[in-house]
Amino acid sequence: MDNAKDPTPLAVELLGRIVVRIDGADVHLRGEIARGVIGRLALAAGDAVSTEDLVRSLWAEPTDTAAVSVRVNVSKLRGGPLGPWLTGGGYRLDVDPAQVDLLRLRAAIRELRAAVASGLPDPDLLERLDFADLLWGGEPLTELVDQPFAMELRADLAEERRFAGQGLAALHVDRGDFQTALAGIAVLRSRTPLAEEPVRLEALALAGAGRTSEALAAIDAFRDLLADELGLELPPALAELRQSVLRADPVVTASARRRVDVERHGIPLPLTRLVGRLDVLDAIAEARTNARLVTLVGPGGVGKTRLAVESARRAGRELDEVQWMVDLAAVPDGAGVVGAAADAVGATSHEPDAIVRRLDGRRALLVLDNAEHVLDDCRALARRLLEQCEGLGVLVTSREPLGIPGERLVRVEPLAGAAADDAVELFAERAQDARPGFTVDDANRDEVRALCAALDGMPLALELAAARLGVMELGQLAQSVLGSAAGAAATAAGSAAPRGERHASLIAAIGWSVDLLDDAERELLSQVARFAGTFDFADVAAVCTVHGDEPVAVAVRLAQQSLLSVVDREGRQRRYRMLESVKAYVRARHPLTETAAAAWTARHAAWYADLADRLGPEVRGHGRHAARDELIAAAPDLRLALDTAVARGDRETALRIAGGQAEHWMREGRLVDGRAEVDRALAVPGEADPAVEARALLGVALLAFQSGGFEAALPYADPAFAAAEAAGDIDRQAVLLGYTAYGRSLRGDREAAEALVAQAEALLGAVAPWVRCSVLLCVGQALRTLGRPAQALEALRSARAVAVRTGYEWIASSATYVTGKVLVDVRRGRDAIAVLVPGVGEALDEGHPTSALALAHLVGGACALIERHYDGAVIFAAVDRLGARYDYNPVVAEGADAEVHRRRIAEALTPRERVQAVAMGSALDLTGLLDFASALPVRAAA
Repeated sequence: MDNAKDPTPLAVELLGRIVVRIDGADVHLRGEIARGVIGRLALAAGDAVSTEDLVRSLWAEPTDTAAVSVRVNVSKLRGGPLGPWLTGGGYRLDVDPAQVDLLRLRAAIRELRAAVASGLPDPDLLERLDFADLLWGGEPLTELVDQPFAMELRADLAEERRFAGQGLAALHVDRGDFQTALAGIAVLRSRTPLAEEPVRLEALALAGAGRTSEALAAIDAFRDLLADELGLELPPALAELRQSVLRADPVVTASARRRVDVERHGIPLPLTRLVGRLDVLDAIAEARTNARLVTLVGPGGVGKTRLAVESARRAGRELDEVQWMVDLAAVPDGAGVVGAAADAVGATSHEPDAIVRRLDGRRALLVLDNAEHVLDDCRALARRLLEQCEGLGVLVTSREPLGIPGERLVRVEPLAGAAADDAVELFAERAQDARPGFTVDDANRDEVRALCAALDGMPLALELAAARLGVMELGQLAQSVLGSAAGAAATAAGSAAPRGERHASLIAAIGWSVDLLDDAERELLSQVARFAGTFDFADVAAVCTVHGDEPVAVAVRLAQQSLLSVVDREGRQRRYRMLESVKAYVRARHPLTETAAAAWTARHAAWYADLADRLGPEVRGHGRHAARDELIAAAPDLRLALDTAVARGDRETALRIAGGQAEHWMREGRLVDGRAEVDRALAVPGEADPAVEARALLGVALLAFQSGGFEAALPYADPAFAAAEAAGDIDRQAVLLGYTAYGRSLRGDREAAEALVAQAEALLGAVAPWVRCSVLLCVGQALRTLGRPAQALEALRSARAVAVRTGYEWIASSATYVTGKVLVDVRRGRDAIAVLVPGVGEALDEGHPTSALALAHLVGGACALIERHYDGAVIFAAVDRLGARYDYNPVVAEGADAEVHRRRIAEALTPRERVQAVAMGSALDLTGLLDFASALPVRAAA
């Protein structure tokens, strides 16, 4: 404002009739055009508005005299009391945004959106915001019935109020203010009776207030309404909520927030109850409160891993937003530590810096399990991560400390001494698994105590012994254990002791358990000890052989005897592993012969090549989730199999293993490491089936294309096409033609691009559906580059339709993204947002944050086209902050397109608004970013 004027004498009310006041006195506005001009300029609050913008704002179909009418009306306004506030440089109303009621309301809504998205509202936020203002305050610009900007504003504000009302209700429910929440929810339900979210909030508020029957009735009434009005069933989320209300689930009655749980990755679900150890859990919790590095130290088999898992699962969101667990038992040497950690946290490359970017800026816990054999490399990694990631905590399990300054040690001791009763209880529980109905009573208590004492209270030893009750009587078991204990010290001191094991009782228990196995069981045990990671029974059946018995049947017996441990992964197929103490003992005392080991290794490499062959295509279909999960679980053995093939000079097997995983690596964002693995296979001399060559070369070409662009992919494209021709592989020929057409269009080679598009399209009738949608995506991208948006949109629509039908999620997401780009190109901002925002949600549901960020960034660009510059700046800030975590830089990835979007947004905001937008966007996580974008107007422009 002009410094000569009082900074706040001008106020404008846009909610309801337009009211303008100077020093509290009303200013009379004559005519609808004049009121429209003031309303539009007040919304800009000091920013210049051009004549063209005013004309588009005031007339749906401008006449030839519209611009003249604008100038005449502004001239009259300048000649009246508002003259000092109507300045040049375009048309500008010099009013403080805080003095425009509608702008104050929208600022409050923005603050609320940020609070809901971050889940961390200011303590006084709910005191300052009121449902009356947010939900049923005046409608804006009620006098301006037909002016486009007013109509659009009313629709936008209705959407903003709906979203804000839901957010405010959720915050009230979250803090237990159920009655206040219900008052606002009643308004939301009356205005949007078919919306799911208000029903969810109402049921949560009613359940939280103890009104369970009313909560159930609200859900049931909505179910009936959906059936009557739309012929739809109750949404699954509400059906699940109804069951939770019936069960009086404490999570339902305590909170409405969606992000109440810690995000966990690789933290297994315990299959049995933890016996005792509460004092150790308390010690871990206390240590984590006071130190960022906590190491659980104790001998093998004492239960360190179980305590780390239990501690992590008991930690709430106030301590950890996200947790990861790295199983270092599958890492053969220190060189693999960084790669294992990178894979576990989803870093895009096997580099410490990539892990830092993934962890930084979050309250995170990294569990490094079984660190003793790679202690030096664990020490180096933990030190680096703790130095560079402020919110990170590291929990280590090891037989020795890391020895880093600030490390807090929690010693894990056997269940002996004061914990002897816990040893008895643990034995009794595991014995019941082996022999249902077994109990410890007065008649056998002393015998069980003596047995537990002989095993030094070592949990693994107790479990191995208890498992034998399935075939032995307690007396026989006790006699066998007590007899074995006598020679345990000598065994522990011998060269066969696994990694300097200090507890002779554990070695004795393992040795005794192995000695009691029959020949087939011992034979299989020696083979499964060679798996690099976890395995399932299909792996055992394919890789292992047993004389005179079925490998799977033998494996079941080993699991029943606790020599194989179950890995339960919450709803996924169970896998098995051999505990490191057992594995070390078996490898040292019962190794395979050189001939048997070579045969096992050959079968292992062949099986995992078959696995890659099978799962590679499945990642682009409806079975993609199961395929992804299996590829991740099998990663240590796929890596071992690739090492075997490379070492043996077996080019075809190496290409099958690496090429089969190429698309999986691309979807996981592992572009650099994935490309290096395929290159490693391609470097093996010799010949391979042309079909295998074509698949691997196409895979590495796509990895190179995604990481380095068309030029990086070119060295692979020609040999890939030649191999596909030699194999008669029309599918891969078509895909390569499509991508090459897009690449040529990017180079500006229009004639070549058009010719390649025609060649690719000519093959569409003869290719598989996954190829069809891939080619159509490339065609759509090429047509966009060639300046043919209508044809591009049609190709992209077809690509997405085929991709959705076949389950090829990556192509569906990519088609959504490019469709949004085309819509932004032709300035259809609302249509772009309508397409892109659901795509963000789909990408997050699929577990692909980089795709979600790319889509969200384009939403930010579309905001400039609908005059939502502040919202666009918030989205850009969120993408920038989160993108660093996932190695996604939109400016690097999208180049000129991203720069254009950002320039449009930046030029429309004041420096102060830009600072505020960055602060708001930087507070959002991925879910909050989706919530924020979901509140944008998404109806198609008139």
